[in-house]
This record gives sequence, structure tokens and C-alpha cells, in this order.
Amino acid sequence: MLSLVGFGVMPKGVWERPSPEVRFWAKVQKTDGCWNWVGGKRRVKRLYYGVFGITHSYHNYETVPAHRFSYELTRGAIPEDKELDHVCRNSLCVNPDHLEAVSHKVNMQRSSWALKTHCPKGHPLSGDNLAPYELKLGHRKCVICKQERRQNFHERTGR
Repeated sequence: MLSLVGFGVMPKGVWERPSPEVRFWAKVQKTDGCWNWVGGKRRVKRLYYGVFGITHSYHNYETVPAHRFSYELTRGAIPEDKELDHVCRNSLCVNPDHLEAVSHKVNMQRSSWALKTHCPKGHPLSGDNLAPYELKLGHRKCVICKQERRQNFHERTGR
């Protein structure tokens, strides 16, 4: 069998990997308010969220959102029908005191999108210009833009 010693691969059992908790807290920069994640990041739409890698076994590895790991480590499991809202509005914050388990609808209502009065194209986000189905889910989508996208699609595809 080929030996990988000397080729940058550590032989099994030579060193003990630190626990996930130790590795996690080493990537957190605590301040008086937010605890900022300085490890890996993933972009979701316009925001960056921290990601943390957990090794379950030699070939079983997953990445999880850092704020979720922090919350579950300190507060326990997040209920099935809930998601975490960053009360401080800092998507890289992992301070469990700044995270609240809420429904998706509540999370969307609290988001920066909920504060917008107009869509990116300048149409008002109020009254009949809000799609009812999307509104029921907690999203505020511009009906005029949705109709323009649908029209452009039909013109492009001929359907």
C-alpha cells in the first residue's frame, strides 16, 4: 500500500482534532455588542452569512450557517417551523442574544426589504401593486415588475 506520509497528508491518529466548539469560538470576534464571524462566508442575495464546517467522520463533512450553530450550541434546537432573525441586522453576528427564532413571515416583515417604499425600478410598494400571494408569505413583490418579466419572457420564448 502507498504511504502518504511526507506528502502533506497527516497519518491517522497522529493528532487530535479540536472539538467543533473550540474551532467555532476561535473564529468569533467578540465585541461589546455583536460577535462577528471571521471564518468562511457565503453570499445570499446581497448579504454575507458565516458558514462553519463540521466533520462527522472521515468522509462525512457538512457546512452549516454559523449563526445557527451558535444558537443551537447555546440555546438548543431551533423549532422546525422557525428561522433565525438577526435582531441587530448584522448577518455575520453569531451572538445568541442577537438571534431570535421567528416564523419566515415575521423574519421577512422585519427585513430591510420591508422598509422599502419602492421597488428597484421606482414603482411604489403599496396597495394594489403588492402581489397578494407573495404578501401572504411575507414577501413584498412589485406586481408591475412581475407583469413586465412575464411579458418579456413570452416575447423571448414565443410562448
